[in-house]
Amino acid sequence: MNRDDVINKEFPHAFVGYDVAEVDLFLDEVIREFDRLHNEIDVLTFRLEQLMEKTDANDKEGEEIKKLQNNEK
Repeated sequence: MNRDDVINKEFPHAFVGYDVAEVDLFLDEVIREFDRLHNEIDVLTFRLEQLMEKTDANDKEGEEIKKLQNNEK
């Protein structure tokens, strides 16, 4: 499900049912939350990629240090 699914969802009208305006307000809140969560996922994905790159760089640096220490022995 994505924000467009929520925006484009239509409900049949019934004699006894929900207040259409209230449903629309709630769906607007759902759409805002979808957008917020999607943005948060993007930020967290970017931060994870940065940390993984940093970890890879640290691993390589650690390997180089071990090689230098072994060569000194």
